[in-house]
Amino acid sequence: MVALAGEVLIFVEVKTRRSMKFGLPQESIAPYKVRRLLQTARWYLAEQGIAEDCYILRFDLVTIYRLVGKQHINWLQDIIKIM
Repeated sequence: MVALAGEVLIFVEVKTRRSMKFGLPQESIAPYKVRRLLQTARWYLAEQGIAEDCYILRFDLVTIYRLVGKQHINWLQDIIKIM
C-alpha cells in the first residue's frame, strides 16, 4: 500500500497471521525483506516519474493477527529506523 501524508510518501507492508505458529507478523521482516521494500519503492517512484527527493519516504508495517479469539491490529511506523 502507498499513502501520501503531506510531504511524506509512505510505503506500507501488511502482514497477517491466523495463529502464532510461525511467530508474530513483524518477525517475518528480515533484512532481505527490507531490501525488497526499498527496491519496490524505487521502482514505484520510477514508474510514477517521481524524483526520490520530492518526498520524505517512510516505510510502515501493519500487522494483523488473532490471539485467544481476539483480532489485533498494529501500525508500526518507520520500520527501517526500528530495525
